[in-house]
Parts: sequence; C-alpha cells; structure tokens
Amino acid sequence: MKVQGHYNSCLGNKAQSAAVSKPSFGAAYIPRNYTKIRELSDAIYDNSSGARRMLMDMYVKSGENLNNAVTALGTAFVAPVFIAFNPASKEDKNTKAYTSLRQPISAGITLGTQVFVMSNYNKWLDKHAAYLGVDQMDLSAKPPRSTLLPRVKQEYELYKFDCMRRNVEPEKKKVWINNRVRSLQDEAFYDTLKRLRKTMDISKLDMADVVKPSAVEAKTKALFKDVLKDKFAFTDSELEHIDSVDQLAKKGKSLISSKGLDFEHVRETIDTIAKEAAIKDLNECIDMEAKVKFNVSSHLHDMQAQVEQFRVEAMKKHSATSASPESVLNQIENEVKIAKQNIYKEKLNSLQPKYEQISQLAEDAKTLDDKIYEYVFNKIKNAKSMDRIKDHGKTFEAARRNVLIKKYLTTSINKAEAKLKGWKDRSGIIVGLLILPITCGILNWSYPRIMEKFFPKLSAAKAASKAKLYGLDQNGNTDKAKEAK
Repeated sequence: MKVQGHYNSCLGNKAQSAAVSKPSFGAAYIPRNYTKIRELSDAIYDNSSGARRMLMDMYVKSGENLNNAVTALGTAFVAPVFIAFNPASKEDKNTKAYTSLRQPISAGITLGTQVFVMSNYNKWLDKHAAYLGVDQMDLSAKPPRSTLLPRVKQEYELYKFDCMRRNVEPEKKKVWINNRVRSLQDEAFYDTLKRLRKTMDISKLDMADVVKPSAVEAKTKALFKDVLKDKFAFTDSELEHIDSVDQLAKKGKSLISSKGLDFEHVRETIDTIAKEAAIKDLNECIDMEAKVKFNVSSHLHDMQAQVEQFRVEAMKKHSATSASPESVLNQIENEVKIAKQNIYKEKLNSLQPKYEQISQLAEDAKTLDDKIYEYVFNKIKNAKSMDRIKDHGKTFEAARRNVLIKKYLTTSINKAEAKLKGWKDRSGIIVGLLILPITCGILNWSYPRIMEKFFPKLSAAKAASKAKLYGLDQNGNTDKAKEAK
C-alpha cells in the first residue's frame, strides 16, 4: 500500500548541492500523487468489460478461495465428461452417469465447506495482523479490508438513512463502501505516521528495514554479472549463457566450482552488493524528496508569515469598532480567508515565470536545481490552496527525517502484507487438508441420499449394477443360486 505521493527514483547523489550543471540523472525522477493514481486505476477498472474486467477481478480476488473455485469448476464440469464417456469403462450408460454426478456434488460440498472455513480463517488472520501488532505481520497502519467491512456496512446503513431524511440519492453501496474502506485505511496510515514522527529515533533505524525487497531484487538482477566479473574475474564469454540471476544456480554452479569458488559465498556477495546499491539509491531518493519537500515547506512558511502579518493588521484595524466581539472576529476571519487565497495566488504568480523558463528547456539541459524547482512549483500548484500544503519542517534535516520515516512505514506495510499472504498460502494448505476428512464424510453420507431423491432411476441402475457385480439380489441379499454353486 502506498497511501502517499512518493518519488519513483532519484536524480543522482548530489541532491543537497546548491547548483549542479548537467548532472547524469539516470532513471526518470517523477513525483507521483497517490490519489490521482488511485483514481486512474478506478477509472480503468470501471470502464473495463469482458475479458479484461474478468482478469482484473481475478487479480483482485486471487487467493485460496479463487483456487478452490477454479478446482471446483474443473471437478464439476470437466471430470464428469471423462467419467460419463470413458470408452475403457465396461459399466452401462446409467451407471456411468450415476458415478459422474458424484463429481459436481463433491465439488459443491467441498467448495462450500472450504470457502466457509477458509474465509473465516483468513478473516481471523487479518484481525491478528490488524490488532495484535506482531512486528513482522503488523498491519495496524493499514487494516485489511475484511476487518473494516462490518463497521463500514453499518455506517452505510446510517448514511443511507441520512440520505433518505435529506431526500437525496445515496451513492451506490459498492462505491461508497470501497471509498470508506480506503478512507479508514488512509486514516490509520497517517495516524501511525504522525505517531512515528513524534517518537521514532531514526539513529537506530537500519536502512535494510527501509529499502524495499523489490528494489533489492531489481538490483540483484541488474548487477549480478558485474559482480561476477569485478569480484570473481569471470569473463563475458563465460557468462554469455547465463541470462538471469535465477539461472545461476542451474547453469553457473559447475562454472563457479571450476574456479575453486564456493557457490554460497558468491551468491551471498551478489546479494550483499545488490542490497548496498539499493540502499544507496534509496538514500539518494530520500535526499531528493526531502530537498523538494523542504523547499515547499519554506514557501509555505513564507505564506503563513504573510497571513499572520495580515491578521495582526486586521485586528488593529477593527480594534476601535463598536460592533460586538463575535461580529468583529467573524469579520476578521473572513478577511483572513480572502487574504490566504490572494497570498497563495501571488506565490504561484511569483514562481511561475521561472517555472515556464525551465519547462522550455530540453530534459538533458536541466540542472538538478531546475528539476527541483519544477517539482516544487507543481506540488504547490496541485495543492490548490495553502491549507492543503503539508509542512515537513523548518530544516532540511527535519524534512529528510519525515521522508525517511514515511518510507520506513510504507515498506513495513508492504513486508507485512507479503508476510500475511505467505502465511495464508502455507497454512491454508494445512487447513485444507484438515477439512478434507470432514468434506469426505459429508459427501459419503449425502451423495446416495441426493441421488435417490433427485435421480431415482440412476440410483436403481447403480444398485442393479452393484448387485450383479457382487452377486446380490435387488434387496442386497446374497443370491441363493450363486451361493449354492
């Protein structure tokens, strides 16, 4: 989960320099607004249909229940065909049909039992992650959807009642609930972030806990050949058949052994260097983001000082009035409100000429400070008002601390979600196996009764086939003639 605007990559390792001439920027550095990205994702989903919509739904709902549903569909509709039309079977047509119908009944019982048990089990794990605060699976900063739904559904009923009272059309239930769940998750995130920014000692923070595993993985894929060449003297020709780090264990072990090297040591060296490189990139990105936010905060402080000066002057102007104190305060607040809007517009107008000059430059002609200026201007402009600009401190160090803690929290949430998913997948197998004897017992008890009630002819055919096979009469007793023989 990323419930904040963040910076996709960095522009180099000189983010704090006053002026840099034509730096080597590397990957594109793009501030992204989380809300806009979320709105775009929603728009794509809402306007999708057919196969695309189905695939998106499958991705969103992927998990144990989806796997069970797919298995159940195969059992219910594919397996019966092979049983009913099996040319190798010597059973008659009705007996085959009787046997084939066991599959959809089995699928229905199994799916119903597994969905019920696994859904409740997963909800229990979600509550565990949201409320117990276990470090590696702590999702108190982003409570899973299942833990919020009961509360949100109750809130929707109150909201719908209020809409009826005001004679307005309520928003669609699904849309309202989705937005409310996100709102509560955002509240939890920013409440946790606010607490951490007040209490966290970043001097004890290990950057390995801040860097994303995906960033380390990407660096590993990008650097493994360079590490092999630089640290262990491999040649390009020796590595030409190894296309990815994943192939190293399969195709590279013998090559590594031929050089008298230990594979585990080589792999550990690659992982260590990749992690160090990812942490270096992360620090550069943090510096860059902090530089932008510090500049934005400086402009905010300037605007706030102007507003306070205007407030003092307004209070002096109205101090001699004969109106009631309440009326005077309301008048002052209205004037201050208008002044804030004007000061904000004046700030944008003062920044815009330089922004337009920079925006006309070619990307490779822009300095680091030019790009920072662009990002600062766009953040202030996109805020729409002074009140929506966030204050990240009066010093660069304060801004950097805020950025670092936010990235730490985001990475912690991502790791906790991955940990929870992994635990669900692994423990789900065990729970599924424990359910199996129950579902088998239910099936064995219910199947003949269901068939007798809804398919009596097939049941009779099966009974006759069984009697013929085991030498029984129609009542299931031993055939006396065969017994005499």
